[in-house]
Amino acid sequence: MATSTKKQSSRRPVSGSRRRKVAGETIPTPPVTAPTPAQPEVPSESRSFTREPIRRLTVEQFAMLIPAFVSETSNRRLVEVHLHHTWRPRHAEFRGRTTVEAMRRYHVETAGFSDIAQHLTIDPTGGLWTGRSWNAPPASSAGRNGTLVQGPFMIEIVGDFDHGQDPFDGVQKRAVIECVAILLLAAPDAQVKFHRELGSPKSCPGTSIEKAPFVELIGRRGSRNRSVTSAKRSSSRPRPSASEPVGSAASSGPRRPPGTSLSNPERRSWR
Repeated sequence: MATSTKKQSSRRPVSGSRRRKVAGETIPTPPVTAPTPAQPEVPSESRSFTREPIRRLTVEQFAMLIPAFVSETSNRRLVEVHLHHTWRPRHAEFRGRTTVEAMRRYHVETAGFSDIAQHLTIDPTGGLWTGRSWNAPPASSAGRNGTLVQGPFMIEIVGDFDHGQDPFDGVQKRAVIECVAILLLAAPDAQVKFHRELGSPKSCPGTSIEKAPFVELIGRRGSRNRSVTSAKRSSSRPRPSASEPVGSAASSGPRRPPGTSLSNPERRSWR
């Protein structure tokens, strides 16, 4: 009587990790200390973008760059702001630029993305890190990444914000609120979307972050930003002296010194 033998698989299990499907191929899920990628990128355009060096920004620098980018240098209309948490790495595992660079390598070399998934990363100290070109669609969620014409701006917040894990508070929370408010001030019609609202089964950006209170905080911050912006514009207008008639050359000159226009290439060099 013939006996049948079971063919052994040639694939070896990856130590310390599980395996999952990405774009039709089985690849190992990263160990718990590695950053988790966004959902598989679905390219909507054939145009490619140069991977620019990762740079650290302050909130103030971001506030200077975004208005110029949205109004003058981008052909891509901002319609949504997508928020994610990394889940892994958590706060304790973050190592500054090294972690963000590792995230980029994982997204490109393992997940097969064209670049790091997000446009901006916000770390536990409130620091901002540039990522994918702001002119390019992100790898936020399959079918929701937009195109070169319009789409979302994707922000990745370092940490695991499910209940009982990393706290979403302090300087990091303030930086997130501020950055989203800056984006909405530049693109008032854009909507805030959590990853879990985009068809994902994940809790991202974490079960401890409730949408309604979060949006309310952004609205309050945005109102203050609008008031400050309006006040700055008013105070920057030259006022004629008593001896100068209104409408004279002295009162109608440029509001910004030469070379400080928002279209100056130096102001756009971070994108």
